[in-house]
Amino acid sequence: MARPLIAAAAIAAVVLAPLARAGPPSAAIWDRAGVLVGDTRNFPGPDRLADQLSASGFAWVALQVHKGLAARPVDPAWLQAFRARGLAVGGWGIERLHPEREARLAARLVDRNGLDFYIANAEAPYKTDAGGRWGRSAAFTRAFRSREPALPAALVTYGAASCACVLPIDFAAWRRARFAFLPEAYYNEFPGYRPDRTLAHALRAGWSRSQVHPVIGVYHRFPAARYVPLLRRLGTRGFSVFVADAARPSDYLALAPLISAEARGLPVYSSGDAAGPASVAPPVLAGRPLVGTKLVVAPGAWLTQTPLTVRYSWERCRARTCAPIDNAEGATYVLGPDDAGSRVRAVVGAGSITGSATARSAAIAVRYAGGWQLLPPFADRP
Repeated sequence: MARPLIAAAAIAAVVLAPLARAGPPSAAIWDRAGVLVGDTRNFPGPDRLADQLSASGFAWVALQVHKGLAARPVDPAWLQAFRARGLAVGGWGIERLHPEREARLAARLVDRNGLDFYIANAEAPYKTDAGGRWGRSAAFTRAFRSREPALPAALVTYGAASCACVLPIDFAAWRRARFAFLPEAYYNEFPGYRPDRTLAHALRAGWSRSQVHPVIGVYHRFPAARYVPLLRRLGTRGFSVFVADAARPSDYLALAPLISAEARGLPVYSSGDAAGPASVAPPVLAGRPLVGTKLVVAPGAWLTQTPLTVRYSWERCRARTCAPIDNAEGATYVLGPDDAGSRVRAVVGAGSITGSATARSAAIAVRYAGGWQLLPPFADRP
């Protein structure tokens, strides 16, 4: 479904909820093109980059939020600038020697900053022939998913082996935890990381073609245009650029036709006015579905002609019937006893001057912690 995106001249101030996440736990967000940002201090501000990405058809941007146990601050103005243009905003981190602690840190930063997804960059410490430990992949993914069971997440790591073998990383642990695979196709620096060889290694490592979304390198002033014919031949869908700090406007222009071609036939997750915004990655709930905990929802990734405003509501579902929850109208919702045994979902309404549309998250089943249901006081029982 082709729609024009926001032009730079059309950007105006919008008001979005401060905590929001986007993107589904499936491959929907990864089937779209994105970029990784190394350091926001390398930019005068977010607006020019946001304009370039939206005009070229990109759907998401990832900001570096930590390196090992050292967190990096996230400027809320960056989140608002990208979301005003319909882009999902997530975080990426470099995983080092403490998988459980780093996973917990990543989850806290996702919650604190209201991020839409998370990308784990796990390299040498997770590769046994580089001095890493085999159990780190399982430890990281287990700790992360215990805190963010539904958040879209992906693994970035080495793209290809020098032999017809598989790199000694526990890829199965990442797949079990529902991480997508974003292999490094840094052909700009390593000739062996040509995208086709990167894909061949991913398939040998047990990933399906639909789970593989290459990351191309444009640093060292390597033109993105040289990747276009290589990516077209892969038969994969969705890729990302590393890093936006080194990319030039000509890189985004060169990639725009490929992005448009890859997007043809992808589903739209909203209903509404034909000229209005369209959801290309549906809202997703973050948080654990336990009574007493807080869920967070985001507007999702949208194609839009003009700046977005969003509104939120929540529904409780039993059997096949869903009904609005009274006074639940923000981006966050605290699960209560009335939700136990039912399913809860969020409804996101997105509007612009051209029209409006509505998209719904998947409904999640709510339970008490440990599976136990607390009984009312003894005096209240018959």
